[in-house]
Amino acid sequence: MLVRWHFEAMVCTYLVEELRCGDIAVVGCEEYGDWTRMLLPWQECEPKAEAFCAEAGLPATAKEFTARLRQQLTDIASAVDEGYPDNADRVIDPLTGVPSLKARRGGERRASAEALDQELERRLPARTVLEHLARSAHWTGSRVSPIM
Repeated sequence: MLVRWHFEAMVCTYLVEELRCGDIAVVGCEEYGDWTRMLLPWQECEPKAEAFCAEAGLPATAKEFTARLRQQLTDIASAVDEGYPDNADRVIDPLTGVPSLKARRGGERRASAEALDQELERRLPARTVLEHLARSAHWTGSRVSPIM
């Protein structure tokens, strides 16, 4: 039995995820609120920046922040360079000299995993938002109006 409120919550959750990852966009959304207007002006933030940086464990000046970030990146680059000779996944193109990584293959899948995958595909076919809306309209006997 379909519980309409549950279904609507599921559709809204799906839409939120699709909006978050950019798979769905809202035409004309720039006409609505601008999130940057909710930010504090720099004049209000500047006196609080030093205390915030101390609490967050960040350097308080741009020069110190840049120096720390540069040191972190240098340390990471050194660690990567040290492990380079032992990296079996790296390949350097002999013609161009461009490095790349080999494609990794997973281990063999067990027969039970294959069977589960096939059963899930059979029972849960991929559907679009429009298909979900059309199905909900059919199940609830309501009409779905297009969103413009």
